[in-house]
Amino acid sequence: MANPPLYKMEKEIILVVDDVPANHEIIQSFLDDIGVSYESAFDGMMAITMHNTAPDDYYSLILMDVNLPGMNGLTTALKLRSMGVRTPILGVTAADKDARSIRSAKSNGIFDNMLFKPFNSSEFYAAISPYIKCFSPPGESGDSSRPMISKGEKQFRKI
Repeated sequence: MANPPLYKMEKEIILVVDDVPANHEIIQSFLDDIGVSYESAFDGMMAITMHNTAPDDYYSLILMDVNLPGMNGLTTALKLRSMGVRTPILGVTAADKDARSIRSAKSNGIFDNMLFKPFNSSEFYAAISPYIKCFSPPGESGDSSRPMISKGEKQFRKI
């Protein structure tokens, strides 16, 4: 008897926080490929409101752009942590990996990990895999037909 296909046992929902609609579209296409649900917030206050109105443990992961307008991603993540939010927060940034504020945010537990732009689908899946249960990234690594988030906050490019 053949092994039955693996189906997700729990619904995974990721909160994607980014002010650039094109970045949402790319991240959402990556998540669609692995059957993970998502909700979108376009600024820090919207993310806080969405998290506060959701049931406990509703979000499996928060993808937080660091360079949000108004309340930036670092401040938003810090506010969520100060409110007792334990949901893992993955900081997404085009900043230098060695930037003092980025190192500090990660070492102080504000962000659980970081994802640096530019990134492709393989890097994205590797970054979220510790926080998402029961998924297998589609296809082989380095899929050159997929969009890539670029360092430019308002642009993306094909790889």
